Amino acid sequence: MLQADRRPRAVRAFNFFVRSPALAADALLQRARRRAGLRDFGPDFNEEALQVLLRSINEEAKLHPFGRLMVREKLSGQLENRLWANHWWKKYPEILDLEVLPILLITGLQRTGTTRMQRLLSRQPGARPLLSWEALYPAPVGVREENRTRIARTRRNERAVKWLSPTFHAIHPIYHDQPEEDVLLLDQHFMSSTTEAILHTPSYASWLEGRDPAEAYAYEKKL
Repeated sequence: MLQADRRPRAVRAFNFFVRSPALAADALLQRARRRAGLRDFGPDFNEEALQVLLRSINEEAKLHPFGRLMVREKLSGQLENRLWANHWWKKYPEILDLEVLPILLITGLQRTGTTRMQRLLSRQPGARPLLSWEALYPAPVGVREENRTRIARTRRNERAVKWLSPTFHAIHPIYHDQPEEDVLLLDQHFMSSTTEAILHTPSYASWLEGRDPAEAYAYEKKL
């Protein structure tokens, strides 16, 4: 028996009428630069990781047009985050000299209770967890941008997830002002296991397993 298409009617209509091109690195880079008004992704930008990820998505993920649109927005946003983060590091290099200690990291495979453990520990007196809006938008956007702008953007993301996949919260609850996993910071370096959690990208996963994650964690430390 064929399973009914549970996607929202608007998404089904979009997929029927719209044809979305394959994802291309040059187009994503240009789009991010245009939207941010900045050009420098930083000396530690790993374009190879982005290229491998895009090739895997285009050849293996089998996304429908709306799916490609969502992934394009996600990757463009990550590139914009890099542009803004590098902008602030260049303008205020003393940021990188700040020491944030102690840091407690929880490691483990997906679906083994690591999220529950993280959120339990974050409730301890004196704990300062990474919040969802900080993980998704780690750098201020624009000179006058305040935290509430990034918080508002994260709330929109939260509502979009509930609309697109109402059952997602049963698997991984997300709230804009609640603790979230640092793996979202690794997304900004395009070396993250979140891709495997949401997309079928076996060649990217294989490539990632063969890479030294030190460079991604070094970038996370800067963020």
